[in-house]
Amino acid sequence: VLVGYLFFPLAYIMGASDATDPDAKIAETLKVAQLMGSKTVLNEFIAYQQMSGMIMRKEIGPRAQMIATYALCGYSNFSQIASQLAMYGSMCPQKKAVYAKVAFKSMIAGGIACFMTACIAGRYCCTSAILKSHQYYSRKRLCVLSFLHVNKG
Repeated sequence: VLVGYLFFPLAYIMGASDATDPDAKIAETLKVAQLMGSKTVLNEFIAYQQMSGMIMRKEIGPRAQMIATYALCGYSNFSQIASQLAMYGSMCPQKKAVYAKVAFKSMIAGGIACFMTACIAGRYCCTSAILKSHQYYSRKRLCVLSFLHVNKG
């Protein structure tokens, strides 16, 4: 929970919630931030398991689910640092010190990459407003098609 508060500003900037009520928006964004914290401290599998429980309890909406899915995919967590150090150390034992120096930085860079992907996905997310403005597209088609329409107005 504490690590979730550290990720709250990032989850908020990502636009993790599209709730109209400010309290609901903050609560949903905090849930996504907690998932991001769980992923970083524990691992992504535990975070996805927590997210599935939140989905079943309807604690997070479709946009938050989508943002969290992209933000959680990746191996930027502390447990992966250990496995990567072991793997690279076994391949080249004389470079273990170099790997240890860059391990934490690589975890940060990997996390930023996942969070940037979540931001891009959030930017091009399929929302009800987009579907309503482009009614001639079926809801069953890919959302990307709605961006192919050129507004001639």
